Formats: sequence, structure tokens, C-alpha cells
Amino acid sequence: MGQQNVSCGRVIVCACLLVASGWTVGCGKLRTAADNTSPGKTALSAGRTVQAPAKGWERFDIAPRKFSGGLQEVAFVDAYSGWAIGWDGMILHTSDGGRSWSKQNGNTERDLRDVWFASKYEGWIIGGGGVNTDLLHTTDSGETWRKETQPVTGLARKLDFIDGNNGWLAGLDPHGSGRVAIAHTADGGTSWALSAMPEGVSDPDDWTVFATSFVSQAEGWTIGHRTIRHTRDGGATWDLQYVRPHDAMPFCDLEFIQFLDSRTGWVVGRMNGDMGNATTILRTIDGGVTWREAQPPIMFNGFRFLSASVGVGVGYSFNDLTGESRRPKGNDTDGVMVLTTNGGETWEEIYRIPGGNLYDVVFTENGHGWAIGAGGILLHYTPRKIEV
Repeated sequence: MGQQNVSCGRVIVCACLLVASGWTVGCGKLRTAADNTSPGKTALSAGRTVQAPAKGWERFDIAPRKFSGGLQEVAFVDAYSGWAIGWDGMILHTSDGGRSWSKQNGNTERDLRDVWFASKYEGWIIGGGGVNTDLLHTTDSGETWRKETQPVTGLARKLDFIDGNNGWLAGLDPHGSGRVAIAHTADGGTSWALSAMPEGVSDPDDWTVFATSFVSQAEGWTIGHRTIRHTRDGGATWDLQYVRPHDAMPFCDLEFIQFLDSRTGWVVGRMNGDMGNATTILRTIDGGVTWREAQPPIMFNGFRFLSASVGVGVGYSFNDLTGESRRPKGNDTDGVMVLTTNGGETWEEIYRIPGGNLYDVVFTENGHGWAIGAGGILLHYTPRKIEV
């Protein structure tokens, strides 16, 4: 299959490094060594002193010409091999740690939403809209992509694999009517089974699943409209752990989730109401028994925690607000990256793209980081050696 080479132009920004102990980086999107995860979305292993990724990011414009959409997600399986996906079926691949990128053909023009690689060769991508979803699968590093049979008819929003066999599709709409569910595979996507609605939920509209985070084949969490649920039996049963109360922000969809282990995790939701638009972040250190809420200074599209204290968030802020309402006068936003070193209690801005938007951020085993955003923008962080 032919590939289109993509050249990179870059803008260098100043570097400023913080130090945090106890983490290193592995494959794909963030997990810890305790998760016993495969290459897929970056993993961390404990025991090393590394740098928190503060102001040391370089900007690359990696998307081919005439591509005006946004890159939605990125995944790396090691320090060199990675994929970025986006609107209009865009799949970009790098084999040299992001120095150069080539375009791959997924045989779809749908907007791609999530990507997961179990190894350097095998991976999955989901994309689509409405009640139609493409589930793409490769076993040759993306040289060829084939469409797999969907678990059910409907829209899938997120992928979550813990190894090459066990994975979950979240945000499925099995009835084509706005109802959302979850499907699980134990054989690498050959077959899928829908998870049953939780006990006590009679209306499918009350069983919303926007994303999942599993730390083992048995234990995981789902998030949806205001709710967090927990399972210890692989999704056979789900216990309700949290319901966000109605307040001045009555509309709250919990959309992003990450657990480092069976006790430490975060959930991010988007809210709107009388106070305008805002993001909420919930943190637990006891497996979801209790949750502590904070509000970051930007609207999150994604985040990644590297340890219990160090995390990076990406998203946007309105650059033209009316008073304290956080409502924009127009549609202008700036893409913003923020850093926390206290588990999400407070956040520091470390990068801003005027008129832009950032969607996802990941880190690789050698400490390098990538963030992607609107218009084919990719930010790259290179760690610097320091004496400790």
C-alpha cells in the first residue's frame, strides 16, 4: 500500500523542567507497571526519577496539505512507533519517534475517534458518527487496515485494552436511539459481548457509558452522564460509586477516565448551566469509595497522569469571555496545555496555541511526550538529562 510522506515544520519553545520521583514511561497511553498492561497506550513503571513535562515542547505541523481537520488521538507502542488519527479518516504513522510521518490508508472517510495498539504490529481504530461506526484492525503496523464486524450497530467512542486479547468498546448505541452501552472482547476482537445493564437500572437511557478504565481483566470503571460505576467481575455486574449532584451546572457528562492502579484514578467531565461552561476533575485514592472534586482552568479534551501527583491536561480556553460567566462572545478559543504536580488540585499553564485546540496527550517509555490538536498540530516533548 502506498504511503504519503509528511514533512514537519517546527517552532521551538523554551524549556523548564520539574522533577518528580517514582515513574517511568512505557507504551501507548498512560498506565502503570502495576496494571500489567500490554503495549497499547503509554505505560509507566515505578522506581526511576524523571522529569515532569513542563515548558519544553516543540511544535510540528505534521498533517498533509489540504487537511483542515483535527488530529484526535495519538498512541505509541515504544519510543519510535506511533500513530495519530483524526477527522476524515486520517491515519498518520511514525517509525522514528515522530521525526517523520507517513499517511496510511484506512479505507474510510469517517472521523476517527480512538486508537489502540497491543503490539508494534496489531492495533485497532474506531471512528464514525450517528449510529454508524467503523472498527478498523491491522496486524502489520498499519500497512493494511481492514474493517471488522461491529459488535452491535451503533457509535463507539472509546477503546480500552489491557492486553492483546481483553478489550472494551465504550459508547455503543445498540438500539440506534441515543442509548449507550459497552462491549467486551476476550479474544482480540474476534467476538464481542454486550455488558448487561446494572442491577436496578430498568431504562437503557439511564445506562450511559462514555469511556472505561480497566486495571485488570476483572476490575474496571465506567463513566457516563454524571455517574461512575465499578466492576470486580469483568463487567458482569456494576456498582454505582458516584453521582454528581445537580447544582448551578445541571448538565455534566463525565467523558475522560484514567486509573493508575486499583486505588488511584481521575475522571474529567464537561459541565454547562447558569455559570456557563466548565470542566470538573474528580480524583480518588481509595478505588472510588470517595471522590474529591476540583476545577482546572481550561476545558479539557484529554489528560494523562504520570504518577499520583504529576499530570498533563490538554484542551482549550475561551479567549473572549463575558464577565465571570465563562461563556464566549464568539467561537474563538486557544489551545492550552496545563501541568499539575499535586494530583490535580492546581494546574499551571505550560503551552498555548492562539486560535487553536488540543485533543490528546501521551508519553513513551523514554520520557518523550506528544500532544495533538486542530489543523494537524503536534507538540513534542523531549526530556533532558539532569543530575539528581
